[in-house]
Amino acid sequence: MYLQCNLDTTQGLQAQRICFPSCGRAHALMTRQTLTGLYHRCPQSRCRRKGVSTVAILRIFQQKNKTKIVRSGTPVLRKVADRVPDNMFGTKELQDLVDTMVAAMREAPGVGLAAPQIGVSMQVIVLEDRPEYMRGLPPGKAEQMEREPFELRVICNPKLRAMDESGARFYEGCLSVPGYQACVDRYQHIEVSGSTPEGKPVTFKASGWQARILQHEYDHIKGTLYVDRMHSKTFVHASVMPTQPVEAAMPLGPCECSHLLE
Repeated sequence: MYLQCNLDTTQGLQAQRICFPSCGRAHALMTRQTLTGLYHRCPQSRCRRKGVSTVAILRIFQQKNKTKIVRSGTPVLRKVADRVPDNMFGTKELQDLVDTMVAAMREAPGVGLAAPQIGVSMQVIVLEDRPEYMRGLPPGKAEQMEREPFELRVICNPKLRAMDESGARFYEGCLSVPGYQACVDRYQHIEVSGSTPEGKPVTFKASGWQARILQHEYDHIKGTLYVDRMHSKTFVHASVMPTQPVEAAMPLGPCECSHLLE
C-alpha cells in the first residue's frame, strides 16, 4: 500500500501527480484452487493441507497471462493466510512468489503488498519506500506523515507487537477497494519479527509511515481490510478527498489503538 498516486478513473492509478494514498497495485496470479482453499498435495511433505501448496504456486506463476488484482469480495482476502511451511524456505517456489510480489508492487508503483492481494493465501509481505516516491509531496507533507524512505523488506510469517500505546490517524487506501479511502488509527511504534525467504529469523522496529504500512499489510494476511477499521464517516472517494488529511481527521477525537493487533 501507500504510494500516493493520482487517481484517473479512465487510466487507473498513475504516479504522475502525488495526492492519493493507495495500496501497491497487485496483479493477481490466480487459480480457482487458491481462491477457494481447496486441498493440494505438497510434493515435498507428501501430505495434504488446506491452502496454497508449492504445486499451486507453480501453477499460478505459469499463468501470467491471467493477471489481475484481487478485489474486495474475493474469498482469499477474507481468510487467515497460511503460514509459510518450514520446507518451503529457500525454495524457488517461494522466491518466485516474492519476486512477483516485488515486481507488482514496483509496477504500481506502491510501497507495500501482501500475498493475498495477488490471490495467494500465504503469510508473506513486501514493502519498500523509495526516495523518488516522495519527490512530489508538498513541502512539509513527509514530516506530517512521519514518512522516510526505506529499502526493500520481505517478511514471511510476520508477527507485530506494539512498543507503546501511542497512535496516529491518517487516510489509507487499498487497490482491493479501489477509488476510496478513509481514516484509520494505527500504532506509531511497533516491533516486527518473522523470517526471510531463506528462513533466517528477522526482527526490527518501525515507526511512523513504515509502521502504518506494516500494520496494513499484516491485516491482509489476517483476512482484514482497512475498511473494517476505518472511521466510517471519513470514507470518501478520491475525487472529493480532503486536501488536508490531518486537519480532516482532527474532529474525530483521540486514536483508539488497543485492539489493532489482536
